[in-house]
Amino acid sequence: MRGDELMRYFYILRSEILKEGRISSLAVRTIISSFGPSDMARLQKQAPPGAHGFFMGDRLGGDGWDVKLPDGSSEKYYISLPGDIQAQTTVHLADPPSSHLGEAVEDTTIKALGKHYVEYLRGLLTEAEARFT
Repeated sequence: MRGDELMRYFYILRSEILKEGRISSLAVRTIISSFGPSDMARLQKQAPPGAHGFFMGDRLGGDGWDVKLPDGSSEKYYISLPGDIQAQTTVHLADPPSSHLGEAVEDTTIKALGKHYVEYLRGLLTEAEARFT
């Protein structure tokens, strides 16, 4: 695992989260292909009580409503956009690894990197089960 760039990256990221309680940097990209006034009007019909603003692709990649609570504070209320609203949000970690198992990493979204990481760990578990059972 030490010799693999992706695995080292996740080890350092894990340490950062455990020691500092945060991820230093995320980049969010939202591409909206179709979203017009009629789409917004349709969403507003289903807005939760106290909704005072709508967001797409927040810092965590989510979509939803800013809702004013009775105490005056605000909270995010996340939703899944209807399938006919064409918007794609991707979340990226800072300085992602460029290789894994000797191959170039093309897709550096959190989802893709996480998938490589979990597949690697799954393979380790499969090897361990075969060896120790």
